[in-house]
Amino acid sequence: MTVSFDPNESNVMVNASLQRFADYDAASIVLLFIWLSYIAAGKLTENTDVLSQSALRVQQGRRIPDIPVQGSKELRQVIQTMNDLIGDVNRQESMRKDMMQDLAHLLSR
Repeated sequence: MTVSFDPNESNVMVNASLQRFADYDAASIVLLFIWLSYIAAGKLTENTDVLSQSALRVQQGRRIPDIPVQGSKELRQVIQTMNDLIGDVNRQESMRKDMMQDLAHLLSR
């Protein structure tokens, strides 16, 4: 039994193994980017969900606390504007209640 060694054949096997490794590596990188994109999208929508729920509560006439200002620069600006709006609505509602109490007091005399 004779064993022969063909260097071309071993190079082909090594190249095939390296190609498979490169394919797995590329697939891993793609999956990593997909996962990171999913996480980033979740963080962005988490902040917009809080903002959306707060706007709905204001629309329903419920008082709500200030929304934590966090997220991207643009989102922080929108949240700060929403907080200012919430503060204005709360002040106007308080003034309306005070005026109604004063009016009820005057009419009860």
